[in-house]
Amino acid sequence: MIESNLRVLLAERNIRITKVAEDTGISRTTLTSLVYGNAQGIQFDTIDKLCRYLRISPGHFFVFAPFAFSVRCDSLDYFDLLIDEGADTITVSLVTIWEETMTAVNDETAADGFAPELVSANCYIDYPDASEFQKGNQWFRQLLEKLPMQLRQHLHNKVEQVLRACYVDKRGLDPEIDIGFSWPDE
Repeated sequence: MIESNLRVLLAERNIRITKVAEDTGISRTTLTSLVYGNAQGIQFDTIDKLCRYLRISPGHFFVFAPFAFSVRCDSLDYFDLLIDEGADTITVSLVTIWEETMTAVNDETAADGFAPELVSANCYIDYPDASEFQKGNQWFRQLLEKLPMQLRQHLHNKVEQVLRACYVDKRGLDPEIDIGFSWPDE
């Protein structure tokens, strides 16, 4: 997996995306997608401009991990993180613990005139306790610790997207509901 290091490079230099766009002529949309890890590709000309502007080599512009992630969520009780190492795919199953925040809304059909409405949910991730998962759990903890911040953030965003879609689908909720999650030991 390859990700742009632009977010860190700009933060280290205390430079805003707007300034880079003005100084280089690169669109703000392109820069934003690079900063937030949404870019599907990048032109060599864009890399060249950014490297010259920031006075770095292309090697400093990217971070790399020798694997790719995908996420599968079939249940609100757990999700699977699939780690593709090229020849092998490792599946890590993680338990989800949901904490919901409710509010009372007017409801003429309810006895007291109010009904609960879900306003947000937070998902805490934990490792399965079963002994057959312990080796994988330890390996995954070490993997997370070694990931560069940008790749950890990319993985966090990908898991959050899948958990949101799964939660909204399984509960039949408004897609705009506030849903967050945190890794174990965070």
